[in-house]
This record gives sequence, C-alpha cells and structure tokens, in this order.
Amino acid sequence: MDELILDVSEASFEQEVLEYSHRSPVVVEFWAEWSAASRPLTQKLQQAVRAAHGAFRLARVNVDQEKALPGRYGVRTLPAVRAFVKGILSAELSGPLVETHIQDLLRSIAPPAGSLAINRGKALLTRKAWVEALAAFNEALEQEENNPAALYGYLTCLVAEGRAAEALAMIEAFPASKEYPLAQNYLPLVQAYQDMANGADDEDDLRAAYTAALRLARRGNFYAALDGLLELLRKNKQYLRGKARAITVALLQVLGDEDELARAYRAELATILF
Repeated sequence: MDELILDVSEASFEQEVLEYSHRSPVVVEFWAEWSAASRPLTQKLQQAVRAAHGAFRLARVNVDQEKALPGRYGVRTLPAVRAFVKGILSAELSGPLVETHIQDLLRSIAPPAGSLAINRGKALLTRKAWVEALAAFNEALEQEENNPAALYGYLTCLVAEGRAAEALAMIEAFPASKEYPLAQNYLPLVQAYQDMANGADDEDDLRAAYTAALRLARRGNFYAALDGLLELLRKNKQYLRGKARAITVALLQVLGDEDELARAYRAELATILF
C-alpha cells in the first residue's frame, strides 16, 4: 500500500479520508474476504487510481474488522463504494458494479483537467522553484490548452526568470479572463527588461539606481531590487511617469501574496505612495 491506496480503520478514517478529501477526493471501498465480488472491484479501483496519477485516493475498509463504519455510511451489501470530497459524502455505489458505474463515479468527483498540475505549479511558485513550476504549468497546458490559470502561472515563471521576449509575446496573446489584468501588470517590467537590453545610458543618479534595480531583478535578486526601487520612489514617487511604481508592483506580484517579505514591502510601498 502507498499514500494513494491504503487500508483505513475507524481510528484513522477522520484523518485519512475526511481530512484528506479537502486536498483530493477519496474513494472508500468497503470489502470483505468472503465477498467474491469485492476482489475484481478492488483490482479495478487500484488500476483507476494509478492511472489517475494522484487525482484521487483509494481507502479500503474491511467490514469484518471495522464494525462501526459500514453502519455509519449505510453499507448493507457488498461491494460498496463511497466517495468523499472536501469532507462530504458526494457519491455512492452498492451491489454488483460494472466498469461504467465505476468510471461514472470517478468522473463525478474528478477535478477539472489540468487542475492538479496547476495546483502543483502554484505550490512550486510559493517556493520560488521557477523551473519546476514552469514544467507543471506546461503539463497543465498540454491537458487543457489556453487555460488562463495555467497560462498566468507559466507567464509568472517567465517573468521571474527574466525571459522578456517570451513573456511579452505571452502577454500580448493573453486571453480575456480574470487573470488578464494580472498578466498585464507584468508588461511594464517586461518592457523595462527589453529597454535595458537596448543599452539606455544612465543619465543621473536616479536612472542609475533604476537600472541597477532592474539588473538585480532580472538576476532573481528581487528583494534587493525592491529595496532600490522603494528608495528611488521615496525621492520621486512618479519617476518615469509612474513606470518605477508599476515595476515595483509587478515584482511584488511575482513574489506572491504568501511571501512574508513581499507583504512588508507592499506596506512600505503604500506608505510611500499615500
């Protein structure tokens, strides 16, 4: 048995089924050694869970060993299957089951195509694992082309890695969606990277500080870049007609809402601007 296929008892049911189902759907199979119909169902469910690559978990309850759980969930005949999503019983099957019954149940609880890869990508973004996150979002896009959430995650990785030309092309083609404004927020930063590549001269101290911050950001040293940009904005909050402020916002967006230092920088930016 592994994390996705395991035996559960009354003592472990709360944690391994109900709590776990908030992360991923859990299919519970009630079975017994004496039930001839249980064995082929077990094989089909195990094949399904492995084929789904983590889309759901299979938890097995031996009704001869666990007397309370069958009664709690209305199991009166074997085999029996109960499915849980976010701690709630969401689907059930009992008696002789054919392949179509099982597939219908799994489809009813399965997350949308690509959502597991998207969630994995989002988790990797919080760890600043840009390369691994990019691969996860690419996987999601292979399953569902033009998924806005996957496109935005992929774009964030490109911006974080300073891949300006690719990011710009993606922003220009970004589909209308709730992620569209977030994608547009990256435009000033991406354009600034390209302008920097064109070799603009440092005409004064503020321009030199601005260019130094961009170089730091493109190398992935976001916190030092933000230090420089915030110091610049203290001297001129409208520097380059607001471009420095927009770039600061974009860098904070790359870092994400869960980044503690980013929250502190946001508060400092608000103090400077308002």
